Amino acid sequence: MTMVAINERNLFKPSAKEIMTISELLEFLHPLDTSQLYLEDGEGRKAKITPTIGKILVLVIEAMTKGKSVAIMNYDEELTTQQAADLLNVSRPYLIKLLERGEIPFHRVGTHRRIYLRDLLEYKKRRDQERRELLNELIRTDADFDINLDKSELEEI
Repeated sequence: MTMVAINERNLFKPSAKEIMTISELLEFLHPLDTSQLYLEDGEGRKAKITPTIGKILVLVIEAMTKGKSVAIMNYDEELTTQQAADLLNVSRPYLIKLLERGEIPFHRVGTHRRIYLRDLLEYKKRRDQERRELLNELIRTDADFDINLDKSELEEI
């Protein structure tokens, strides 16, 4: 799957060698209070790392220790319809239908539709919540009728 608005500037994939170093860093950071982190250069100058940046660092390091690529994106970034469709893992024509039905806000730049990443993520959050609720309803119906559906199999849907 192609990721959204990813380019060489904001995509970071660790090498096998880096994963080992990153794993050591995670072991070092894991028991620490991330609100008490400092960055120090070779000349002894120190700068406090804010709690938010500390949390972000831990999340990034955790992902990279698993060999996952990490992308840093602006929450207000504008996406093309193809980028948005890729992020939702749907076809571009299906995404266009969602846009035209008003399920996801968009605006036009000339003749092209653009979607803010924040709006797309909000739609995805709503969609995933609705799916969870439907799954739970199906499980309750299963219990009512003693159909014995396996919840782990349903969660893959």
